[in-house]
Amino acid sequence: LSRSRSICTSLLKSSSRSRTGITSACQDNPFFDLHFKKVYSLEAYSCASKYAFARTVNKLNHAYLKKDLQIVNFDSTY
Repeated sequence: LSRSRSICTSLLKSSSRSRTGITSACQDNPFFDLHFKKVYSLEAYSCASKYAFARTVNKLNHAYLKKDLQIVNFDSTY
């Protein structure tokens, strides 16, 4: 329960990392960071799966916790 409660104050943030270390502000990548009590740097299978994960976490948060969830640097229309 304490783990699920921490999601309401977490931050899901698209990361600027890349496999090659070279990034572009216009280029999307499958990397993102989850901020709980510590930062978890993750890589999704694809950019589409990264956005699907963000939408799912957001929907679950609204359905069960009904708390503020901060999602930044994500294209909500993707």
